[in-house]
Amino acid sequence: TPVEGITQKAYDEFLKSKFEKKIWAIVNLIKITGIPPSSDLTQKLYLIFAKYPRFVKDIFELFYLTRIKPNEEVLKVAFQTCIEDRNYDVIKELVKFKKFPKELVQQAYERLLSKHELEWMMGRKSELLKHLEELIRLTKIKPSEEVMEKAYQQVLQRDKLIPLFVKFVEITGILPSNKTMQRAYRRLNVEEAVELIRLTKIKPEDDTLQKLCEDCVRKKRRDLLIELIEEARAGPSVIHGLYKWLLEECSTWGIPKLEVFKRVVEDIGVTPSKEIILGVYQLCIKAADVSDEPGKWIDIVVDFIELTGILPPKELVYKAYELLIRKGSKVGISGREKGISQKEMDTALRKLEKSTGIELSKDLIKKIMKKLGEWNER
Repeated sequence: TPVEGITQKAYDEFLKSKFEKKIWAIVNLIKITGIPPSSDLTQKLYLIFAKYPRFVKDIFELFYLTRIKPNEEVLKVAFQTCIEDRNYDVIKELVKFKKFPKELVQQAYERLLSKHELEWMMGRKSELLKHLEELIRLTKIKPSEEVMEKAYQQVLQRDKLIPLFVKFVEITGILPSNKTMQRAYRRLNVEEAVELIRLTKIKPEDDTLQKLCEDCVRKKRRDLLIELIEEARAGPSVIHGLYKWLLEECSTWGIPKLEVFKRVVEDIGVTPSKEIILGVYQLCIKAADVSDEPGKWIDIVVDFIELTGILPPKELVYKAYELLIRKGSKVGISGREKGISQKEMDTALRKLEKSTGIELSKDLIKKIMKKLGEWNER
């Protein structure tokens, strides 16, 4: 084995030689002889590694061979090289050597969360999140609020990046500005919105919250709707708006949507206003008048009476009695309109009378039959 003095002289000569040759020659010489360069020479070699992206990772091999730690200057240069080269894996190893200045760590975050970087890593979001999470864990330094605010705004500009919004909040614990938060609620899907509310305790504006509730109904996510209303502490105006929207939907989609409406009221546990329920009754009676199965519409009326305790007005109940008798007795039926059986008529009449408490007296039946007879004669 060469004596240490000869080896150190060889190291000096290698440092003066051609760049790539000297690096590998020195490393190989250390491996062969087991004699590390002097501390000064090692730092010089570290600095060469640190300046070039191609060799910066070899700092760790040299440390393993020499057990001499790179000095502060080397680490700063290496850190900067890695930032510029997007070499986050090496950054995470470098921070194990020493605690870096906050300003330098922020530079890494600025690069990692920049618009260019976010778009470059669009298809590798999990990798980006891993880098962010590990940098925070290893440095014990979080990105600044300014860096995160810019990142939040950037991810909202691209549909494929939007899922990162909630993840950033979860990992960093840094909240966006209220303006950015409200913008996010308008872009996030309902699952992400619920998670964001849970993390931040900041609720969406009422209009946005109502739209998110509507989205839950469309997706048939009853569990999510309840969670959203509870987490966001939805007020009366939001609930009323949701019920109003459901009533409009029922006008288009009929009984299936009314069944949904009924389940939503049951789930939320908030009784709709009298105005909304009256709208439901009017819709049902109007639909029953032209339906071949009016009993189904009457069942909906009865269900909503039991659910809300709100009764339809007498005039509407009389109108329902009249249309049922007309369809059951076949009096006053014309064109393509179909009647119903006596049994169907009797069942629907009894249900409606029992739920409303409005008696279907013999006098009322005679009055209705007389009216229908006169109508039929005309």
